[in-house]
Amino acid sequence: MSASINRSSPITKTTALNLQGDSESYGTIVVVQDPDSKPLVGTPGIEKLQEEVPQKVELVKPKQCIGTLRLFAILFVACIGGAYGVEDVVGSVGPLLAIIFITVLPWLVQFPMCMLTAELSSALPSNAGMIQWTTTAFHKKGSRFFTFQIIFSSIVTSITDNAVYPALFVDYVTEMIPLNGWEKATVKTGVVVLAVALNIVGVDIVGVVALGLLVVVLSPFIVMVVFGAPQLDPTTWGEVPKFVQMDWAVFFPLIFWNLNGADGAGNISEEVVDAEKSFPRAMLLLTTGAMLTYLLPVLVGLSVDPNWQNWSDGYFVTICEQIGPSWIRAALPWMMFVGGMISSFGYLVTLMCTTSRLFYGIAQLHIIPYVFKPFDRLNSKLKTPDTCILLNGGVVLILTLFLDFEELVAVDCVVYAYRLIIEIACLLLMRWRYPNLPRPMKIPLGQRGLTAMCTIPLIFCTMTMIIGSTASGTTLFLSLLFFVLSALLGLLYQLISKQELLKLPEIIDIQAAIKEENTNNASETPSLTLTDSSGTLNNVVVTDNSNL
Repeated sequence: MSASINRSSPITKTTALNLQGDSESYGTIVVVQDPDSKPLVGTPGIEKLQEEVPQKVELVKPKQCIGTLRLFAILFVACIGGAYGVEDVVGSVGPLLAIIFITVLPWLVQFPMCMLTAELSSALPSNAGMIQWTTTAFHKKGSRFFTFQIIFSSIVTSITDNAVYPALFVDYVTEMIPLNGWEKATVKTGVVVLAVALNIVGVDIVGVVALGLLVVVLSPFIVMVVFGAPQLDPTTWGEVPKFVQMDWAVFFPLIFWNLNGADGAGNISEEVVDAEKSFPRAMLLLTTGAMLTYLLPVLVGLSVDPNWQNWSDGYFVTICEQIGPSWIRAALPWMMFVGGMISSFGYLVTLMCTTSRLFYGIAQLHIIPYVFKPFDRLNSKLKTPDTCILLNGGVVLILTLFLDFEELVAVDCVVYAYRLIIEIACLLLMRWRYPNLPRPMKIPLGQRGLTAMCTIPLIFCTMTMIIGSTASGTTLFLSLLFFVLSALLGLLYQLISKQELLKLPEIIDIQAAIKEENTNNASETPSLTLTDSSGTLNNVVVTDNSNL
């Protein structure tokens, strides 16, 4: 395959075009030439390509309106939000190890994943995010299988993450108001039903609910740290329980759950202003924010209440009863109580909003028409995907009624760790297969350094999958069920599907194509035509690369 183009204009660093072959149209593409790579000039057949690139082609993108601080705020709310739920980390491994892990793991696990997100988002800017990364990285060699894995795991993690918050809501309620089994189930049901109703009414209300989340969830911890600082006692931080007393099946999923989510930034990458600077700055702030958000309340809490064996989700409410002067001791537990409930409900509402839209988007793919047709609709009056919201709410309710907080987190993190391993493979494959693809935010490491950087996150994800799945018999069953279904359905789709799950970017090696064509027939007129007509495959990336 070689190329002929319509009009003259030199190839610049990035030129937006449209690609149309002999028998099919591919849509908008980007022709790129990395300034650090070998020049295309001088390559047989490339001079004609340079002479005939059309001059006027526009690439339509979403409005770029998210800067560093706004990106950080979005990610902080989505990934951290507060130290709610971190109590079990201390209760599972003891004070010293909890402090060490909370200090170190954000930099060894979360920060590399932040940088992964920054590089892939800048190399392939699209709100399709991780789905686009996977489709491009595996490029026709299992791309359908691995894209299906990303989509399926995203669905499962979204649902289980939704189900975590009604359970956490009830755990905080019971710190102040004792509830029996039926009362807990009633509260969980009410929380889910209310979240479903708000989502059906519309995303505008969801946006109003989300706006005040950051202040509400952080304010109790700010008060706790400020008034608890005079009570700091480092002598309570050094206890290490015997290894057999440590509950690693609780620790790994919980610490992982408190650190994950940064890859979601890929879904808004096209809307980030000056991504080369905004992404690394926001990711650095996010990692630092994660460490301080979890570490400071734990240090204060251990100083005030060194009985770490009693620490479990919701225990911060009890700790707050021992902090500061009498009026703070009276008010702060209720602030923590209300903050825990509001944050749990707020996250449920916002996550249900995004998850339902994910269901709706997948339904529009018509992978299995008879199954997905009822969900490919919007409410005629409210314009919301009501059937998808009801499906989401129903599944969430079943999970949250039959699984407790720790089990839900374990299943969620097992599946999320699997997805993250695929994303790491995408980063390494993209560097190996397309080394000259422009990356405005490129991790300053070579292939070996990049592999070394990803080693610790890979090990941590693997351990989370193995150890987290053993948290209980239920989590083991659900984890195995996920892997079996994911593999079988992915293989089935790979074998029987004649189209990609999404029409996402392909990367075409134009230099290798020209070389191959000239080898076969040096005088043959190129058969690939770049035009300005619309096509069926969006955002093809044409790059100089010889390592495919």
